[in-house]
Amino acid sequence: MQYDYFKRFAPIQNEISISKDKTAVIYTRVSSKEQLSNDSLDTQYKECTSFAIKNGFKVVKYFGGVYESAKSDDDRKEFRAMLDFVTSKKNKIGAIICFNYDRFSRTGIQAIEIISLLQRNSIKVYSAINTFDPESIEGKVMLTMTLLQANIANVNKSIDTKRKMREKIQNGYWVHKCPRGYARDSKKIIHINREGEHIREGFQMLLKGFTPIEIQRYLYVKGLRINTKRWSEIFRNPFYCGIMISNSYDYIPIEGKHPKIVSLLEFKRAMEILDTDGKPRNGNLIINTGLPLKGNIKCASCGSKFTGYLNKKKQKYYYICNNQDCRINVSAVKANKEFYEYLKNIVPISLPSSLLTQRLKELLVELNSINSADIEKCQIKVDALKSKMSQLADMLLSGMISNDLFKQKLHEFENQKEQIESKLEKLQMNVSNPEEVAAICIQYVRKTPFLWLNEGISVKRRVQQTTFTGHIFYDKENACYRTNGINSVFHVINTITASYNNKKADLSLSFVNKSAGVPRAGVEPAHP
Repeated sequence: MQYDYFKRFAPIQNEISISKDKTAVIYTRVSSKEQLSNDSLDTQYKECTSFAIKNGFKVVKYFGGVYESAKSDDDRKEFRAMLDFVTSKKNKIGAIICFNYDRFSRTGIQAIEIISLLQRNSIKVYSAINTFDPESIEGKVMLTMTLLQANIANVNKSIDTKRKMREKIQNGYWVHKCPRGYARDSKKIIHINREGEHIREGFQMLLKGFTPIEIQRYLYVKGLRINTKRWSEIFRNPFYCGIMISNSYDYIPIEGKHPKIVSLLEFKRAMEILDTDGKPRNGNLIINTGLPLKGNIKCASCGSKFTGYLNKKKQKYYYICNNQDCRINVSAVKANKEFYEYLKNIVPISLPSSLLTQRLKELLVELNSINSADIEKCQIKVDALKSKMSQLADMLLSGMISNDLFKQKLHEFENQKEQIESKLEKLQMNVSNPEEVAAICIQYVRKTPFLWLNEGISVKRRVQQTTFTGHIFYDKENACYRTNGINSVFHVINTITASYNNKKADLSLSFVNKSAGVPRAGVEPAHP
């Protein structure tokens, strides 16, 4: 019987699938910078190109040509870009050609899953030096064994690397990226660079009583671009006093052989300063330049800030308006004395502490109950963002999204979470013992003038920053200060005092908030 008649019923292979089967990309990779300098990439390129020509593949694009570690496929940008390109239907790619399968991936099971996914999309992965057919049964077995062997070799290499790193740390040699202020020379020996000398200066300023924000501003002018939060991390890093703590050595402290920026004793003293609620303690380290108000007060005439200077002839300090057209100046002794009197005028002294503590305690409890609803809303939002971040991680693991998209969305969620948590922190108030909190507040308010008079410059400036929320203006003509904002604690205590003195019955939180920006009578000159 003649069967040629039935050939017309066979499916016709269209030209598009034929062209796709013979359209390929080439992927090359090395795992370290050192391999870039030898002929490894060039050899891979030549072998892959030769394989493509012999087997009739049309190479439309080359990927790789860089060093990318194969221990994780998600962190390899070129590898991910290549996968995105070949899986796009518009590109009609039928094959990926690599030098060897360990150049494609060393992740074992994950690599097998990636190749299986590519095969389901009619994309084959070929090795230029392996002769087996990855589509045959024997070839698939060989491919699986090859990928698993590559993964085993990678794991063994990782174990060996970690062992060597541990030995180096144990012998006092830092193997990770150097912290700020340090660098490695051509022989990989760690030394202190120019930035490190500035960090040394920052430590010395902290020990002398300057606050982190003052240190940041001073060294910023000298060219060291480090924000206040980063300074806090630097001051708490024992690497600067010669002590290394690394996950490669189970976080066990060990003395390093790198040069120290500060001594062990200086580092411990710095920790004592930072551990006091983050506030520098002056003790015997009082610095009194005679110009504590410099940069914190403004001229009532023109609104410019007052700077200061030392009259060398008279050996006296003066404040001077920074405006070239104004240049009002005043003796620092006179201005400081008037500021002390101004602080004393703000602090209430007529109401007994017991009555004041009781009323402030009631207000704290009332405020806490009002804030509880907002706190609950913020907490719900934080929990929702945590859930989204967890779902995002699941999507990454399942391959639904790329690593770049994961990082982008995670960064967005983390920023939103940070903003809400910042708001939440402001709303929350520790009133587990409201009476104690009220007593501490009153004690601090009443001590404010004496703290400013007797302590060092860092404490004086902290008093200025915590007492006033708005600008402080100095009026030389009337020899007085005025402000457009006082700390709410001062305001509430003043309001309570005035209410009791005037025998007002109503002192709810809403009443106190009605005039939150207006100090009591006598604090500043009356305004029209």
